[in-house]
Formats: sequence, structure tokens, C-alpha cells
Amino acid sequence: MHSVGGSLVPESSKFIRPHGEVLPLEDADRLQARFVRQGSNRLGLLAMELGLSLVSLERLEVGWNGSAWTFPMRNHRDEIVGFRTRLESGQKLSIKGSRSGLFIPRGAVRVGTVWVVEGPTDVAAMIDLDFNVIGRPSCRGSEQEIARWTKGMNVIIVSDNDSAGVGGAESLVQTLRGLAKHCLIVLPPMGMKDARQSLNQGGQRSDWLELIGVTEQPRSTYGRKA
Repeated sequence: MHSVGGSLVPESSKFIRPHGEVLPLEDADRLQARFVRQGSNRLGLLAMELGLSLVSLERLEVGWNGSAWTFPMRNHRDEIVGFRTRLESGQKLSIKGSRSGLFIPRGAVRVGTVWVVEGPTDVAAMIDLDFNVIGRPSCRGSEQEIARWTKGMNVIIVSDNDSAGVGGAESLVQTLRGLAKHCLIVLPPMGMKDARQSLNQGGQRSDWLELIGVTEQPRSTYGRKA
């Protein structure tokens, strides 16, 4: 660095992460690559068990760690902060050292409208219906990460059909106030508990669009409508 017409004293600075930002998990990318590799030949079995498509689980980058299915959780920078696991019995746990984060499928976009659901399998269900979607780890938590990811977007929060789900959705609305462009809470159609149950019982994309007062339009070749 050279000064021109006088002295110039360079100043040092350091990056300060925003308060509450979730940090990446150490060695997460290496673990993720191994889990995906180990699960590639058996992922179709999980898809059949859950009533989901193989494509939706691949977009979620679901893997296998030798004893359980793994679902990567990410912060708003798309860095892996932890892994949710699902045992073959259906029990849900987390890998040691994991921190709660978002389930963000490949191809999710940060413009327009995004649906926010609870848990990775509900994310997969909404992918199968061709929605732009991310998932939170439970009915509570990761609100600041959601706020950072969805800033300036239209956000549709899908609450599980129970009091805990509704309470969590209302809390998230308060966090998103002034950050999201527009925010709306909906319950799964057909009186179902959640998005995956609705899909498994024959729920269609049009059922969800009716909840927000939208009629399906002919698809544009440039992308999805909602």
C-alpha cells in the first residue's frame, strides 16, 4: 500500500459475526460427503417408507452414518451446523456436537415466496409439490436464522395442526416482523397434522394454494409460480 500526497496509516479490522448466528460444525463437509456416499444405495428404501420421492430426499442431501439416516442442518450462510438423525425405528436424535439449524434443500431460492415447515420430511413433501421451501428443526428455535434467510421475501409459515405448532408459528411471525416482506400462517389442508401426512393422504399442490387464496396458473418456462 502506497500513500499519495500524504501519509496513510492502514487500519486493521476483523469480521464480527451477528449476535446469535450459528457457527459451522467442524469437519461437517467431510462428514456430509461420507454420509451421502454411504446412503446412496439405500435412499430409495427411505423414500418408500416415508411416502416421498427419491428426488426430494436427494435435494435434502440425506445420508446414512452406519446406524441412522442423517439430515444436515444449516445456518443462513448455507454452512452445516449439525445433523439430525433418524433411526430405523423412527426415533429422532442429533449427532454429538450438532447445533440446531435449518433444513435447506438444494435449489431453494432466496427471492419471491418461501414456505417454512417443521422438520426435514415436511420439507421433502413440499418439494414433491414443487414449492420453494425450507424447514425449521421444530416448532420453536432457529428464528434468527430463518429471519436472515428470508429477509425481504414473502414467507408462508406452515404450522403443525396442534397448539405447540401454532404457538411456534405465531412467535416466528413476531421475529420476522419488519424483515420479511409479507408473512402468513397456514395449517395443513384436509385437517392433516403436517405436510407429509397431507401428501400421503393425497393432498395436491392446489390444496395448498387455496389456503393462500391463489389459483394455479399455467407454469412459466422460466420458473415456478409460488
